[in-house]
Amino acid sequence: MKKVFSFVICIFIFRIIAFGQQVLSDSLSKEINKTTDVTKLISLYQQLGTFYVTNKLTAAEAPIRKALELAKKNKNTSALAKAY
Repeated sequence: MKKVFSFVICIFIFRIIAFGQQVLSDSLSKEINKTTDVTKLISLYQQLGTFYVTNKLTAAEAPIRKALELAKKNKNTSALAKAY
């Protein structure tokens, strides 16, 4: 009985964590779509890239490249350093 209970608890916790991660990437994507401030946009792309590096590595390249591109275009050296 303890094994079944432990298994159910593990599944429940995993689902909460997995759902929470999806919410974070969705909220960052929504912020990116409605932000016009370039500095904030670079930061959001960096955050999204960092999130994907730890959770979904194959998806990390696009937002990180976008942050680099915006930082170079706007000559934002501190954001450029963070993006690398």
